[in-house]
Amino acid sequence: TQIDLVILDKLGYFLFSPYDGALLFHFLIKLYECRNFVISTHISFSELAQVLGDTKMTTAILSQLIHRCRILDPGNDSYGF
Repeated sequence: TQIDLVILDKLGYFLFSPYDGALLFHFLIKLYECRNFVISTHISFSELAQVLGDTKMTTAILSQLIHRCRILDPGNDSYGF
């Protein structure tokens, strides 16, 4: 089976260990060319480095993902049910 969509929900809810952050980095970099992603988070891009534990790696992830994405910011409104 082929996966057409990868959803990462609530990214930033838990802190990543350096190992976990590196796994996420390799996962996203490997798949971003050929898969669609939906990533939801409650934190800003500037806070993401604290969650993933490595500023350079976080910058590389964001650099790869941002150049081909649409960013939707609902502001402070919550759309949860």
